[in-house]
Formats: sequence, structure tokens, C-alpha cells
Amino acid sequence: ELAMTNPRKDGEWFKRKIHERSKTLDIPLEKKNIEVNKGARRVVMDVKYTVVLDLIATEYPMNVEIREFPETPVAAAHVARELSMDPGQLSRILSALCAQNLLERRPDPADARRQTLSLTETGWALHEELTARANARTAALLARLDPAGQAEATAAMARLQLMFGGAAEDAAPPAPTLRDPRPGELGEMVGRQARFYWESHGWDSEWERVALAILSRFDPAARPGREKGWIAELNGAALGCVFVAEEDAQTARLRLLYVDAAARGLGLGRRLVGECMGFARDSGYRRMRLWTMNVLAPARRIYAAQGFACIEETPVRQFGQDLVSEIWEAAL
Repeated sequence: ELAMTNPRKDGEWFKRKIHERSKTLDIPLEKKNIEVNKGARRVVMDVKYTVVLDLIATEYPMNVEIREFPETPVAAAHVARELSMDPGQLSRILSALCAQNLLERRPDPADARRQTLSLTETGWALHEELTARANARTAALLARLDPAGQAEATAAMARLQLMFGGAAEDAAPPAPTLRDPRPGELGEMVGRQARFYWESHGWDSEWERVALAILSRFDPAARPGREKGWIAELNGAALGCVFVAEEDAQTARLRLLYVDAAARGLGLGRRLVGECMGFARDSGYRRMRLWTMNVLAPARRIYAAQGFACIEETPVRQFGQDLVSEIWEAAL
């Protein structure tokens, strides 16, 4: 609403809206020295506070990006690239931040054509204050939830961070931990797989019923050392699963391998299959088998890389589709 307003034409209305917005941001009343810059859709709320949409959508993320390099000034080109900003837009905002003593801009000693950026003491103070306010608001939102709801929200945010953020280009990919399943997670994993197969391959609810039947027979407590399941977890989010079930005295079955979309590309599928094979080998099994379908190409590549080979193919009408059912086997 503010971004579409002409402050020169509607100055009083604009100031009133900024006052309302500043209340939403919890900015103290004594710091609301509002001034509309003529000729530009921009508002300054004193040297310390630059508002409204620019600060939230552009300048605060810029402060965060610069803050990631506290020991060494960061190149302006890096900020533009990371925030997907136009160089001209970046230059104008940097000039405004420098004028407010929030940012220092200096030539790069290694290349005079480049500029490096660092926060001033005032910039650091502003960043820390805004971060504290954001954290307090987040804590207030989470406080409305019970512990189970907080854990679920935290796990969902961790998945989103993996999907849309991830590690820096030069950083090692995050390594999920593998642990025993907790109550409620078996059904959750089956539900996620069922949705994935429905959305990606058009499989109907028959797959979900088959998977639940498989898990109903899975009983590691009754067969200790012969059956086991793993949940892959990262930052509180369950990102994958796999199970080993006993087929006979010499044969173990790999069951229900799943890797969440947020964790693909981390090598988690290979790791889960390798964990199953190691467990089966240590448990005295001589071979491992698994059941899959011809259309599940990523999983089949993992199986082949781990030494499995297809030993049986059967055309079937299953899960609402015409498929080829496959049995794969690997010696242990």
C-alpha cells in the first residue's frame, strides 16, 4: 500500500500510515521523527531508523549479509549477487546507509575497482536491536504452541531452510544424523512417500495401504539384531527413512527407502542403503533383497551403485498404473 503511494501528493496521509507502521514495528515514539523526502518514495525516521519497505525488504537483509563477514569486509559485488540486486539499486542504497553512518564503504586494497563493505558501530547496534526484536516476535509466536507444536514448527522451518537456503557453495553439505524411529514417525514417513508418489507418478492410495501393511509386520523388538529402522534427521527435521526386515535366515529385505525433497543431493539415499547393508552383514545375513518399480530411476541408480542387480521383472497393474515390478538382490 505504501509502495504505491505518491508522498509528494499525499504527504499527510503518508506520514499517518508511517506512524501506524512504526507502531507495528514497535519503534519507540520518541524516535518517530518522520520526514518525507520530496521527489522520492522514501521515508527517514531519524539517523538510526530507515523505513519502511526498504528496511524490511532490502536494507535489513543487506545488513544480515554483511554481518556474516564480521572479521573481513565483504565485497559489494557479493552482496548484490547474494541478494539478487541490480547494481544501480545497490549503489543507491549503499549511499543512503553510508550517509546514515550505518555502513562503511572502502576501496578493496587488492583491486581498486571493487568496494568492500562493513557495518559501523551504529550499524551493528541497529542490526542487533532489530534481530532481538525479530527473535522476540518469533518466541512470542512459538509460545502459543504446545511443545509438540513447537517441535513441528521448528522441523518445518529446518526443511524450508534446506530447500531454499542450503549450505554455501564452498561449504561441506550438512550431514543428517541417523537414529531410531520415534512414535508417530512411521506413519509420517509413509504419508510423505504416498504424497510424493501420487504427485510425481500418479500412484493411488494402494501404495499407502501396502506400505502400512509392510510396517505392521516390522517388529525389531521381537527380532532384535535381525530388524532395524532408521530416521534421518537434520536440525530437528525428519528427512528420510529406511528399514531392514527379515525375509528368511539368510536373506534381509530393504524396505521403504525415502529421502525428503529438502535433503536430496546430500548423498542421504546412498548413506541409508549403506547403513542397511552394514547392519544386515553384521547380523549374519548372506544377501539382501528389495522390491521397487521400473519408474523409480533415482532409487534404482542408488541400488546399482551399492552392488544390487535386478533378478526379476514382472509387468503389473498396480497403484493405478501400468508398471514393471522388480526384485533386486546384492550379496553381503
